[in-house]
Amino acid sequence: MKSQVKAISEVKKTSAKAFQDIVNIGKLENSSPNDHPKNDLKKASNVPLKEMSAREVKQLADKIVKNEINQEQAHRRDTSWKKHFKRA
Repeated sequence: MKSQVKAISEVKKTSAKAFQDIVNIGKLENSSPNDHPKNDLKKASNVPLKEMSAREVKQLADKIVKNEINQEQAHRRDTSWKKHFKRA
């Protein structure tokens, strides 16, 4: 239990969004797919937070952060592509 709390506090320091996603795991299971865009998060965590080990919390947080980075990069590519064609 103590290691879980430590892992969750480390996640909070690293990424506020990842922290919120992990803390709200139970709520995601009850929501519809349209309520939350990260369906992969929903699939990745069929286990309630209180039953997850510290290692599992860290792995899930890493996955969330990687997804955030990928989405941000995709958004930047999409934005720069649109700007390129507006100039032409």
